[in-house]
Amino acid sequence: MREEEIAEKRMQALKATIPNADEQPPHTDEVANKPKVDIDAMMRNLNFRQERFIEDNLKSASLAVGYTDQQFMQDVMDILENNYADSQFGVRELTEKLNISYTLIYKKLISLTGLSPVRFILLYRLRIAKKILESSKNINIAEIAYHVGFNDPKYFTRCFVKQYKKTPSSMRF
Repeated sequence: MREEEIAEKRMQALKATIPNADEQPPHTDEVANKPKVDIDAMMRNLNFRQERFIEDNLKSASLAVGYTDQQFMQDVMDILENNYADSQFGVRELTEKLNISYTLIYKKLISLTGLSPVRFILLYRLRIAKKILESSKNINIAEIAYHVGFNDPKYFTRCFVKQYKKTPSSMRF
């Protein structure tokens, strides 16, 4: 019986150090549903940000972020403005010009815009192509594709249709 008494005293001491040890844990459904609600809200917010950013033609001013994030986005936009015509320009070159890692650029762009760096560069190029198509009627679609950094006019057309739900040639009318 001595061992049972020692074990009982240890259990009492342990219960005394843990607050609310005698209470029942919260209902498992409540615990399971709370994080899901928060994740759903975060996803809706991220989708809303992405849609608004894309609708505003990738303008960093449309993002409701602090000064450092605005500066980061302005740096990204300036680099893209100077390099979008280079078909070899991609995420690797962007990371070199910004002097930060791919992981950091990926996390920053996802958190600010909801877009991966590859998708962001693609949408930037498509936006430039759309402006060219709307402003000049006499430039060949293939020339525009090459001008905005695409190597293949067919791939350019597929991406354009996927983004704008119209062919590049139909944007001219």
